[in-house]
Amino acid sequence: MKNIFALLVLSLSLSACPQKVKESAKPVPGKQPTRNKVANAVEKVSATKKIVVTPGKTYTIKYPEGWELKPKFMGTDSMALSMPEGPKDLFRENINVVLEKVAVKDTQAYYDANLRAMERAMTDFKKISKTDIKLASGIPAINLVYTHRMGQISAKNRAVFIYQKGTGYVITATAKPDTFTKFNPQFEEIIQSFTVK
Repeated sequence: MKNIFALLVLSLSLSACPQKVKESAKPVPGKQPTRNKVANAVEKVSATKKIVVTPGKTYTIKYPEGWELKPKFMGTDSMALSMPEGPKDLFRENINVVLEKVAVKDTQAYYDANLRAMERAMTDFKKISKTDIKLASGIPAINLVYTHRMGQISAKNRAVFIYQKGTGYVITATAKPDTFTKFNPQFEEIIQSFTVK
């Protein structure tokens, strides 16, 4: 298995760093915007007011408008950070997708392998709940809610494990323990939007 648990920790460390939110570049009249590989992976869908990210063209996931997107960022396939809630908000709740080719028989085997790695690598790892779920697209998945600590920072997370067509996907949502309940409906909407192509 790729170091997926390291990426789960990475999402916590990145969200705790204050970051300036970039404004979108405005088009220059009469000039066609250039599109690169990353730009092609991000498409604004005005009807639903969501950002659709399709990195690698193996899946689709919808992030809320206003969240800062980081496609192919530091080992994730896609990542989105919530908007800061004010100048004193130093923690940005986030959600990311990691994928890898794996030789396992099903979602349960993929979950089991990742859980063992997380238990070994994460400080104060505590499993809160594990449930079998079905995404809106009908894809079966395993939802894990857990807490852990990185340095002085504590986090509450949701990790959704999916195995489809020889690929393992982990969607990880990270928040502070006191903001998890507030952000969980947004996390749920994002997770439920996930589809495999």
